[in-house]
Amino acid sequence: MNIKIQILFGLMLFFGSCSKEIDNYPISYGADKLVLLSFLDTETSVTAKITHSIAPTGYHEYDLTVSNALVELYEENEKVETLVYDTNQKIYRSSINFIPQTGKNYHFKVSAEGYPDIQTEQVLMLSEPDVIDFTFEGNIGLDYNNAPVGRLDINFQDDVSKTDYYTFDAIGYQNNEPYRYVLRSVNNDIEGTDVCDFDWTIFSDICFDGEVYTLSLDVAMGDYSSDENLFEYVDIYFNAISEGFYAYEKTLYEEEGFFTVFAEPAPLYSNVEGGYGIFGVKSKRVVRVWL
Repeated sequence: MNIKIQILFGLMLFFGSCSKEIDNYPISYGADKLVLLSFLDTETSVTAKITHSIAPTGYHEYDLTVSNALVELYEENEKVETLVYDTNQKIYRSSINFIPQTGKNYHFKVSAEGYPDIQTEQVLMLSEPDVIDFTFEGNIGLDYNNAPVGRLDINFQDDVSKTDYYTFDAIGYQNNEPYRYVLRSVNNDIEGTDVCDFDWTIFSDICFDGEVYTLSLDVAMGDYSSDENLFEYVDIYFNAISEGFYAYEKTLYEEEGFFTVFAEPAPLYSNVEGGYGIFGVKSKRVVRVWL
């Protein structure tokens, strides 16, 4: 038997045979608080999801949505509107189809009966990434589906005046139908290093602040090896994101499953005062590669 399996089996027997019942152990928990989730961009009207926190023990309803909240959106400290509740989607929407503008600061104030009021931090709507140019080399190899793979190099200028955060996604299209998961590898020297903070599709400019940087990606050119299954084009959605958006996304990459037993606690990032949640922005640049 493999030595690792023997050790794991032994640990399970040891901990499984050691138990002790603890009655009425007090768990500290205050009142329920409001939770906000909202990501703004310069292409879609404003929405926000409002739920509430729950105690770690006891029975709780499945749907935690708060439907009677007063959700106010502010631009440069001036109230824009009060969002309205969409009963079908269970989210709050702009009734005037308000779309944020680049260079403006935004925040929310939310109140609801039975909960403390909450307010998000002010977040600046970012400009899209400054892409200078890009090159694509097709048929550099095959992926696990025996589909051809191409290499895309995107050159962009980073802003020296502040810390910048980025994320990206790659989607292939065939007959206008999207195919996700076409990204095969990220070819950067800084990938996976703690110092440069590059974590697959999300990264900061800590190692190239103010410089021209090349983002090098290997993408599948089709679903399978047949010419009939090749994509017509691949879109790279290259986003500039706020610090809060970045911190939230990073926590989603923490250990999962069995090995969380041995991992350090990693509470989700929150930038909501008086409650919990995340308020972030992103600004998108689409790089389209015709195949």
